[in-house]
Amino acid sequence: MQVYGTSPALEGLNGRADQKRTLDKLHIPVGGKRFRPCIEDVIEFLVTERLAEAHQGWEQRIEEGRVRYRRSQLKAAMRRHPDVVEEYLRDREREDKRG
Repeated sequence: MQVYGTSPALEGLNGRADQKRTLDKLHIPVGGKRFRPCIEDVIEFLVTERLAEAHQGWEQRIEEGRVRYRRSQLKAAMRRHPDVVEEYLRDREREDKRG
């Protein structure tokens, strides 16, 4: 995430003159490659903070898009880490057997 703006508090924390950075130059990590906010999250933020106007039914459309995005990211994460998926399935099977 990158924020355009200024921060006197950040400026006070900066080190040497050649290392000084303004807030707009910082890139804040948010959720990694697979679990970062999606465009639907940004749109919801803009609407709920009254920075943009929404059309009727926007909440349902946003949720549908968010579900599609998160499912695709989860599937990609599962392909990358099949060992975690296997571990999860084994744990579920044990829980189901217990009752």
